[in-house]
Amino acid sequence: MAVAILALDNIDIKPVLSNPVLSGVYDLIKGKSVDGALPLWKKFISVRDVNHNVYLLADPSTDDLCEEEEEIIQEVYGQDC
Repeated sequence: MAVAILALDNIDIKPVLSNPVLSGVYDLIKGKSVDGALPLWKKFISVRDVNHNVYLLADPSTDDLCEEEEEIIQEVYGQDC
C-alpha cells in the first residue's frame, strides 16, 4: 500500500479519538478541500462511515515514487512496495 503525502505549510496536529491526525488529513476526511487535494483524495479514500472510518477504495500504486520514498515506506511498514 502506498502512502500519499500532502505538502502542508502549517502542520497542525489534531487529537482525534486519542490518535493524532494532521489537520489537513482531518479536513480531507471531513470532505473539506486542502490545497486542491480533495478530488485525488476521493479517488482513493472513501467518505467516512457512521463510525467515522475511512477505507482505501483503490490502490494508489507507487509508480510516481522515487527510490528513496519507496525505501522509507519499506523501512516504516516493513513491506515491499
